[in-house]
Amino acid sequence: RVEDLKKWWKENGASIIVGITLGVIAIFGWRYWNSYRDAKGEQASQAYDAFIVAVEKPDADQARQLNQALLADFPKSPYASLAAMRLAKLASDSGDGATAIQQLEWVIENAKLDELKDIARLRLARLLFGAGRASDAEQQLSRVTTTTLTAEREELRGDLALAANDPAKARTAYTAALAASGGSSLLQLKLDGLS
Repeated sequence: RVEDLKKWWKENGASIIVGITLGVIAIFGWRYWNSYRDAKGEQASQAYDAFIVAVEKPDADQARQLNQALLADFPKSPYASLAAMRLAKLASDSGDGATAIQQLEWVIENAKLDELKDIARLRLARLLFGAGRASDAEQQLSRVTTTTLTAEREELRGDLALAANDPAKARTAYTAALAASGGSSLLQLKLDGLS
């Protein structure tokens, strides 16, 4: 039996040692990757916190600089998308529609989460509608697929139809929005206003 064991070890020993070595390397590699990812996430979180502080001061120049740093250093992070959407709101509030549109388009192109992309599409559609670009706004709305945004999407679709002087399409959209929202009084007013 000892001879059989020696023979078996001679045939399989190298494979076992290689397998154990690879397993140990994989475990340490996985742990290193997780700690690296967590550290990058923490850095992105701190950069986003600094951005929020600058926005709330309000220090527009510092906020823009921090936003650019966040976009450059952590472009795949959800924090970068959130910062870009926040900067788009600031730009829109200050009347700079071009910058707002640019920031929202960046989110649509770079965000990893589909929900963030759809929120950016919805906000972009509102900006485009306000800028008189109804067909572009409708195009953005058609790409919003997140079910929790159905009410907002359909309400804006109704507003677009009403602006295009199509009350039947507006009624359909407002009705769908009202059903999705669970009974918004503003939507009910819009729907009643069509009568």
